[in-house]
Amino acid sequence: MYQTVTFLREEFLSFQTGPTFIASILSSTGSSSHIIDCMVRDIYSFSWEMQTSHNNDTEPRGLLMVINLFAMTPYDDRETTDRILSVSSIVPRFRAADKDAIRKLERVKVQDLKSTTQCTVCLEELKDVNLEVVRMPCSHLYHEECIVKWLETNCTCPLCRYELPRSEG
Repeated sequence: MYQTVTFLREEFLSFQTGPTFIASILSSTGSSSHIIDCMVRDIYSFSWEMQTSHNNDTEPRGLLMVINLFAMTPYDDRETTDRILSVSSIVPRFRAADKDAIRKLERVKVQDLKSTTQCTVCLEELKDVNLEVVRMPCSHLYHEECIVKWLETNCTCPLCRYELPRSEG
């Protein structure tokens, strides 16, 4: 079964709506909710990696992703199983950042910043002067809830890929 789905980039990459869109697509595969949850995190992280790998581009761009799902049963022959496992082993796996490293990230008030910026996880401006934001070691700024959620599945900065220490789990 092949399925083509189109979403607005801002909605797909939004922390609030993106994972829901991905889960709704994957729910049609008949996979268990546990598998879907794992895949949503990987797909969402990979989407952000694709988006931010071209962060110097000034014009809006589309994100084209092709996702192949292979279903395996204990009754598949050895050749089929080996093929599926070899294909799945080339897929990058994302690792969460260490919880202690996340906890130690610097918190700053927006009023202390020289210019306003945008949280690239939720795409909202960081402009409320009373707002406390998180500064990554690379100096990029994010809403705390956005970057913590991001770092729970990916140990790199969404913008520049600065890598925090990885969790052991």
